[in-house]
Amino acid sequence: MDTEAARQPSQDGKLPHDVMGDVLRFLRMRRYEPGERLPSERELADRFGVSRNTIREVLSTLEWFRMVERRPSSGVFLSREATDPSLEALVMASGLDIDLDEREVMQSMETRYLLEMQAIRLCCERRTDQDLERMKHILEATASCIREGGNVADLDCAFHLAIVMGTGNDVLVRVVKPFYLLSGKRRTIYFTDARRAKRSLSDHRKLVEAIEAKDSQAAAQVLGSHLGNVERHWRDALMPAVRVRS
Repeated sequence: MDTEAARQPSQDGKLPHDVMGDVLRFLRMRRYEPGERLPSERELADRFGVSRNTIREVLSTLEWFRMVERRPSSGVFLSREATDPSLEALVMASGLDIDLDEREVMQSMETRYLLEMQAIRLCCERRTDQDLERMKHILEATASCIREGGNVADLDCAFHLAIVMGTGNDVLVRVVKPFYLLSGKRRTIYFTDARRAKRSLSDHRKLVEAIEAKDSQAAAQVLGSHLGNVERHWRDALMPAVRVRS
C-alpha cells in the first residue's frame, strides 16, 4: 500500500491506513488459523463500512506482506506468516497502533541487544570524526530537550542509530532500524519520566567517551547495563507474573 495513498480518504471517507488496522485487529481477535478461509471481500466491506475497492486494496497489501494468500476461485486465506509474521509485518502493525504481545516485545528487545552489542564494538574500531560529531550533536540536543521539559524518545533513537552508523555497515543499519520503529510508542512512554531521560543521557555521554577512546570493552559494559535497565523496566511492566515468581 503506497504510504501517501494510505493517508488519503477513500470514496467512503475512510483512510485505507485505518481500515488496515481494523482488519488486522479483527483477524487477531477472531484467531483465524493458517489456511483458514477469511470472509469474502463483500462481507469485510459490509463489516467495516467501506467499499470493496478499499478492502481489495487492504488485502493486496496483506498479500504483499505474505499474511494472506488468494486462491483462484476459492477466496482469501490466512497464511502461515500471519501467525509467525516477518519483521516488516510487525513494523507495519506497530505503525497501525497494533501493540506487540509480551513475547514479541521481549524477543524484539533481546534481538536488539544482540545486534547493538556487536555494533558498539565495531563502532569503537571504525568510527570516524564525523561519527563522533554526530553523536555529540545529539547529546547537546538531548540535554536541551531535557531542560525544556520535552520527550527525548526521538533523540534516543537517533543516538543509538548513530552508533550503528559508526560501524560503517549500511546493511546493519537497515537491520537495526526496524527495531526502533517497533519500539517507538514504548520509548515515548518510557521517557515521560524525566529521571529516565537524565539517566539515559548520562549513559550516552559515557558511551561517547568510550567510543572516542576506542575502548570497546568499556563501551560494551556501559551499553549492556544501559539496555539491561530498559529491558528490566519493560519486563516488570509487561510481565508482572514473572516478577512475582522470580
